[in-house]
Amino acid sequence: MEKPKKQEDKKVDIPTGQIVLPKIDIKLYIGKKAKIASADIFEGNYGMYVKISTEIVDTIGKGDQKIELCGTKILGLHKDEKENWGWSADTKLGQYLEKMNCKTLNDLIGKVVILQSQTSKTNTDFLTFN
Repeated sequence: MEKPKKQEDKKVDIPTGQIVLPKIDIKLYIGKKAKIASADIFEGNYGMYVKISTEIVDTIGKGDQKIELCGTKILGLHKDEKENWGWSADTKLGQYLEKMNCKTLNDLIGKVVILQSQTSKTNTDFLTFN
């Protein structure tokens, strides 16, 4: 069987330089209430994690430049000696579930949270929640 040929990237010649991207003033959303809309599991560079997101609180921009703004919280999952993924009562995810009076990730859906801001390592503010 013949191996498929690797598609090569197309070289382009366009002028480039530093640009100014639009900034979103998230201060407008701090303290507002929103419902949790999803709690999805992903695999990243450092293992499995849960991304908990609120409903969309605002849509900014138009067309291809449209940004749907929501609060997010990312919490890690852990693996036990039997290779099962989950959380324990003393992990951040376990503590968050207890705080929200939930036993499973699906129990989080529909819970009301208060939006907050957090600053990333790259000094960018983003929306999270309590």
